[in-house]
Amino acid sequence: MLHSVVDWQRWLLEPWLAGLRLGAGQPVWQRLLMAQHVLAERTMAASEASAEPIETAVARDHAGVSSARTVEAGPFSRLVRFRAGGSGPPSLLVAPHSGYAGAVLSELAASLLQTGDVYFLDWLDARLVPRSHGRFGLDEQLAIVVLALARIGGPVNLVGVSQSGPVALAAAALATSAGATLPRPRSLVLLGAPVGTAQRRSAIDWLAAGLDQGMLDTCLISVVPDRYPGAGRRVYPGLFQLMAVLLANPNAYFGTQAGLWLELLAGEPGTYDRLHADLHRLLDVPAELYSESVDNLVRRSPLTDTGLTLGSHAIPTGDLAALPVLTVEAANDELVGMGATHAVQQLAGPGSQSVTVQDAAHHALFLGPLFASAVAPPLRGFLQAQR
Repeated sequence: MLHSVVDWQRWLLEPWLAGLRLGAGQPVWQRLLMAQHVLAERTMAASEASAEPIETAVARDHAGVSSARTVEAGPFSRLVRFRAGGSGPPSLLVAPHSGYAGAVLSELAASLLQTGDVYFLDWLDARLVPRSHGRFGLDEQLAIVVLALARIGGPVNLVGVSQSGPVALAAAALATSAGATLPRPRSLVLLGAPVGTAQRRSAIDWLAAGLDQGMLDTCLISVVPDRYPGAGRRVYPGLFQLMAVLLANPNAYFGTQAGLWLELLAGEPGTYDRLHADLHRLLDVPAELYSESVDNLVRRSPLTDTGLTLGSHAIPTGDLAALPVLTVEAANDELVGMGATHAVQQLAGPGSQSVTVQDAAHHALFLGPLFASAVAPPLRGFLQAQR
């Protein structure tokens, strides 16, 4: 239903956009109308299934990438290896599958490339996955992360971000358990991940936890229309994730819109040009994964006193005591409650660290000026210590 509404709105707005294009040809109105036209088109483009390839995004942010190739490809995911000048141990970066395209992590990937090669586990837009490939929930997501570890075949620094944090933790627990056949990770890094019980829940947590399953299906789940390969698949549209960010932090969102408009008006793309693009890199999430994530990561904590429960798996966590773990939280995180990521430190081994970034929202953990100044340096320092 949502995709049909978006198409209808686009049809209604096209005459207005055409008028802006015509008016932009007049000298007096040129900059004003063209700025408004570009802003409107770029915002509306968020509903399209045309995410920037992760290879393009990372090459833009890290000029030192020597090559990028797909190591493994399936109907729901791609494992891409980036080679760089660094000679340290490789990292496996697991992108979250919560409504944003993996390209929003390009700055994080570029920072990791300064310490060694990066394997990037990216997720495909569910609109593009035919229904014949079946369901995709937390069990399937965990299986793909475990397969990536096996495919790499050697120790890596395992990095989970936001929604992928619990899956990365589960994979680390499986790989460090007695008798495991998987390569043991060198370390685990979790950035803004909903793993433990939060000391203070976020607004989005309260909203999602308050919806029962019937209401969640009615209000937040849509069906892919016929024009996409995934026609008929039930999905959580990426547009809803953008709305969640808007509701949770309206000042930041509208500030980004206003900042880009001023940059367009001045004819000088800058910080807001990039930030606006990243905030609108959306993709649809399989309905099973979204529903299970709300139930398993929001309504209840996956990490308990007895171990980790993720999907249908109950995973002991005792062997993590020998694994160095870095946890990073944003003090003003609007999506993940305070303390939910640092809770993993109770399981962590020697050399573990926790970092709280003051005056930072969720997205500052992987993009923007605060990421560059407050997250990237301790992250690289921690990884360099694992050599």
